Amino acid sequence: MAAEVRAALAGDPPSLPCKYFYDDRGSRLFQKITRLPEYYQTRTEERILERIADEAVGAVRARELVELGSGSGRKIRLLLDAMGRHGRLERCVLFDINERDLEQSVRALGRDYPAASVRGVIGDFTRGFDGIGPGGDRLVAFFGGTIGNVHPRDVPALLARVAALLEDGDGFLLGVDLVKDKRVLEAAYNDAAGVTALFNRNILQVMNDRLGADFDPEAFDHVAFYDERNAWIEMRLRAR
Repeated sequence: MAAEVRAALAGDPPSLPCKYFYDDRGSRLFQKITRLPEYYQTRTEERILERIADEAVGAVRARELVELGSGSGRKIRLLLDAMGRHGRLERCVLFDINERDLEQSVRALGRDYPAASVRGVIGDFTRGFDGIGPGGDRLVAFFGGTIGNVHPRDVPALLARVAALLEDGDGFLLGVDLVKDKRVLEAAYNDAAGVTALFNRNILQVMNDRLGADFDPEAFDHVAFYDERNAWIEMRLRAR
């Protein structure tokens, strides 16, 4: 971790890997973000899944569902329910970097879907998917626009790793946002309650806790804006 962070901070511009947002506090803050009125992405994706879940499951005749970056496991239930309606729900694999969230999700899904074998795999999707195993009758889901946290130059390698999880006839369901009015986009990352600002600054506390750094998170301002040239959101920390 230290070498990775050092290299990121030595870059131009300096940065920190997005995966370190998601310690226990960061994960809790992100779940709050997904319920904010400004943050339309989660509820929109859930509405889309409600509409297409049966079609997606039926198209690949999936018996196993793999979710990359599972988080709280809210969206995956829509697909699991569809698999149950098709009589094909056998296995579910959750892949996430946060061990506590993963354990909670595995327990909850195992309780609510007793007919399925549910297991969790701790990992970092930027490095690989060790532990998931070979495919076959599989649907892989990658929701939340999480692929947007990956630099475009690294996306082909990530998608190649996803492809390695699939066999002929398997499916990949990817959730991404669309370009829209920048006021809508920027409001989603600058909520009135300031939860996203807390989430952003928390990564500095993660550096303090794990690496013994001495950042004062309150000495940094949260800055988020839409970069029209690259069609992405920039989320930064600006020292006061």
